[in-house]
Amino acid sequence: MNATRETVRILHVDADPEFADEARKRLEDEDDRFEVVTATSAQGGRDRLATDEFDCAVSGYELPDEDGISFLGELHDDVAIPLALYTDRGTGATAADALDAGVTECLPKRFGFELLAARIADAVDGCCADRSTAREERERQLEALHTSMRALLTADDRAAVASIGVEAANDVLGLKGGTVYLYDDAEAALVPVASTEAAIDLAGAPPTYTRGESITWRAYERGVAGAIDDVRDDPNVHNEETTIRSQLNLPLDDHGILVVGSTEPSVFDEHDVALGGVLARNVVVALEQLDRERELTRKNERLEEFTSVVSHDLRNPLGVAMGRLELAREECSSEHLADVDRALSRIETLLEELLALTREGTSGDSVESVALATVADRCWRTVETVDATLVVESDLSIRANRSQLRQLFENLFRNAVEHGGGAVTVTVGKLDDEPGFYVADDGPGVASEARDRIFESGYSTAAGGTGLGLAIVQRVVDDHGWEIRLCEGRCGGARFEIVGAELP
Repeated sequence: MNATRETVRILHVDADPEFADEARKRLEDEDDRFEVVTATSAQGGRDRLATDEFDCAVSGYELPDEDGISFLGELHDDVAIPLALYTDRGTGATAADALDAGVTECLPKRFGFELLAARIADAVDGCCADRSTAREERERQLEALHTSMRALLTADDRAAVASIGVEAANDVLGLKGGTVYLYDDAEAALVPVASTEAAIDLAGAPPTYTRGESITWRAYERGVAGAIDDVRDDPNVHNEETTIRSQLNLPLDDHGILVVGSTEPSVFDEHDVALGGVLARNVVVALEQLDRERELTRKNERLEEFTSVVSHDLRNPLGVAMGRLELAREECSSEHLADVDRALSRIETLLEELLALTREGTSGDSVESVALATVADRCWRTVETVDATLVVESDLSIRANRSQLRQLFENLFRNAVEHGGGAVTVTVGKLDDEPGFYVADDGPGVASEARDRIFESGYSTAAGGTGLGLAIVQRVVDDHGWEIRLCEGRCGGARFEIVGAELP
């Protein structure tokens, strides 16, 4: 015998305990895979099934609490295993009743245990083959769903997502008559965007659904996947003369709905609803990604406009004002001119920092090996450090965008001097236990209530601060895929740890 299972566990229910024990021994002798567990009543059999797993159930007809056909018929609704009635009763009407109840085999006891063992083995092996085939098909469908997800995420627009969605329903799940309806704000309606050829062949061109009496709109509003066994019996059927009988509704959140139809009633089962729900979720993810990309594009366009205004339309009049200030100083002396100078310098600083925040992030082509000591020294010379001191305690090199790394150091140095005073000492070094570096100072540190907001744009605790310096630092860190942590320094003060920097 071709064994498809190492052990076949059989539940045998018979009112006669001596016969049940003999059956156990004889069946286990007939096939060394068999392991037989006995019970003497239908309830005893149920109790066994509730706590253990079996590959087959065998029952006599006359049980103390009910007949075997009733017991096995109930099992047929609950468990997907072969069921056998093994009885002394005549096999005519009894066999017909048993088969109607879902029993797999009906054998008279006079045929002996050898035939019963053979029938059990064939039924279990066939069931195993069916289960294996079903499992392989489910695995194929799930893998195909993952493949379709990759295709969905590469779609350029909503129509392409809809088209891939209905084709996936057709090719992956075997749901042929599919149409994707997307909600259109302008029309306040569900508009058909993509259909399979089978859908058009079944019911013609799909209609547009507005709010009101239709199965599709109702399913869209409820947002719950499900199947209609016969649309003709549904009070919300849109077209009473439709050729469609079954309908599978797969809502796509607020975006719309994927509908699959069939000309046969009661076609779609729970498996179709479950896998269709997975596909619908994938379509929603793709549509939301397109929405995010579209919003990001709009934001980038506005940002480019803003950058253009800052870099050209504001810098030009600022340059004129600073030039006029110099001329005014040559012509007269006034204490107000110093205030004007400070105000214009602050405007210039704000413009530089705003432009730094709007610059594009780093890319692989612009990343190179950079020595921290070299960059730190050069940046120190470009910042007004008064009497502050820089100490570099490491010769570490990392892969970074050199220009952005300069922005990071300059802003951390400026932050240390602004908050720590002109005599502050700033230290740059390598992290001990993980890849990265730190910038620390021996100033007063950062108050606990400010730590959660320190990297927010516009937030500053320094008089006259722009609140953009540390936001620029955060931007540089994010662009490189690093992480930044604010800690307390060894000598008090603030310590910024940049974690995750890649070594050359």
